Amino acid sequence: MSKERVVAFTDAVLAIIMTILVLDLDKPDPLTWSGFGKLWPQFLAYAFSFFWLGSMWVHLHIEWSGVKLVDQPVLWTSITLLFFCSLIPYSTSLVAGNFYSSTAQAFYGIDVIVLTITNIALSWRLERANLKVISKDYAALMKVRLNVLSWDLAIKIVGIMITLTIWPPAMLVFTLAAAMFLFLKSASAERRMQVKIKKDALANNGMATPDDVAAVGGSAEEYLAAIEAAKQAAKEADEGDKQ
Repeated sequence: MSKERVVAFTDAVLAIIMTILVLDLDKPDPLTWSGFGKLWPQFLAYAFSFFWLGSMWVHLHIEWSGVKLVDQPVLWTSITLLFFCSLIPYSTSLVAGNFYSSTAQAFYGIDVIVLTITNIALSWRLERANLKVISKDYAALMKVRLNVLSWDLAIKIVGIMITLTIWPPAMLVFTLAAAMFLFLKSASAERRMQVKIKKDALANNGMATPDDVAAVGGSAEEYLAAIEAAKQAAKEADEGDKQ
């Protein structure tokens, strides 16, 4: 199966799951602002789950941008990831209806923790499948992402421990904190890699290729323009030396 089909399938399933989340929200009775206020646990659980899934999608989008090969382990790990994603609407509905229940929050926590472990396994499998065809820069970026996911997992484990011992809603709070951490660290790593490729392109008179650019999700046009500028500068320097 091609990379494009796997990405399209994953995007479609995640979009459906994120849409299904809203279907579990109750209508206020009576239909007043105070009625909406009584539903705050449902809206909070919905928002936390939606943005957590969104941050995971952003991470997957960045990660898959430099992938060239897909093997059977990658396919089945992706299917497993989507399986646990499909449980998010159910676990969210449990939390929404039983916000201060340690059992409901722990079930939600187990789901997101196992999902994160599966995400780590997927990153590892993608790296293994593409070791011989990806650039050194992208390989380094994948290692950074694996490290970020490990910290993401640690945050959630702390959350479920607090949920089971001190404060049940901690799981939702720590899940959102993990989502923010994952998004910010992934974006930071991507920006650093883009800057490095720009500098390498200029230093090597434009030897960076469009594939190198695509590997970190950057704009190919922007880098190609930088490459042309570097070539022009090198040409002018050569002409100056001849004179």
